[in-house]
Amino acid sequence: MPFIARAGRVDGITVPAGQSIIVSSQGAGQTKVYYGQPYPAGNLPTMYALQGIVAQGSTTFGPFASAQVVRIEASYACDIEYEIGTSPRLASSSTTANALTAHAGGGQSGATAITAAFSRFTTVATAGDSAVLPPSVAGVSAHVRNDGANSMNVFPNGSTDVINALGSATAFAVAAGKSCDFFCCAAGQWSTNLSA
Repeated sequence: MPFIARAGRVDGITVPAGQSIIVSSQGAGQTKVYYGQPYPAGNLPTMYALQGIVAQGSTTFGPFASAQVVRIEASYACDIEYEIGTSPRLASSSTTANALTAHAGGGQSGATAITAAFSRFTTVATAGDSAVLPPSVAGVSAHVRNDGANSMNVFPNGSTDVINALGSATAFAVAAGKSCDFFCCAAGQWSTNLSA
């Protein structure tokens, strides 16, 4: 997940046709989002148009009918992050989800989505009840805590993502009373650090 520190600016974020960009802004300042049409040969546009201002939250821009080149500017004392995709989601360090229920009956299909950086499951009624990670994008991480009564299964997203050396779309078990950090260093591959 790309991240820009305080008072940062980044140019040349290409958002392909049919995709969107989600921008999160946290802190006292505000974040401005501009975009323009890319020129041939990949050159940056000479002119951007202001498309919106994000403050204390997140906003999705798109989907775009044609490719766009985006500029994000963060004012002083403002942390921002962004993600691109057909349904982009952020798992920022400022997001939490508490008192989650793992999907009864287990399995990847219908599993409870992990959408926050820190997710705490308090209801795991049966061993193998499940949750599913967001799509694996380099830099994304998710901390999962199982405070339920049984072991739960955490699945990778889609049919090709993997966790550690497990097969594609194969679950990773998180026992009751345990925490696990899931982190992605390369698209398609999740790694784990399970608590003792």
